[in-house]
Amino acid sequence: MQPQTLPDQQEAADRTEAFRLITDGVALGLPIPQSLHAYHFHALCLGFYDEAPDTVDQWAAHLGMPQPARRTHIHRLDGDEPYQVYVSRDRIARLPGWVIEVSCHVPAPDAEVTAAQVLATASALDGAAR
Repeated sequence: MQPQTLPDQQEAADRTEAFRLITDGVALGLPIPQSLHAYHFHALCLGFYDEAPDTVDQWAAHLGMPQPARRTHIHRLDGDEPYQVYVSRDRIARLPGWVIEVSCHVPAPDAEVTAAQVLATASALDGAAR
């Protein structure tokens, strides 16, 4: 394992601006993200509680991002109801060079998703990843 290096001044400034972006939104009354990740490869991901599409809509509008939508893939974790990711992902002027994503999980529209459909989706994803 290689030792971690400190970010250069520009990266530190970018990360500071990313966190400022979040605190500014919260100060305006937007809901606090459940999770946030500011990745070294210039991606900022804000995750919100399950079944909170209105929150995702609010943050996307605040950031000037496209209208969120459901991803087509349906997920199912052991014993859980099937769900989809409701997400907006884009670049914004305030954080040049960064990709911003705001998302939450929402129930899949057809609660009768079969295990075969979930396996087919997983298989397609596996094939696309290769």
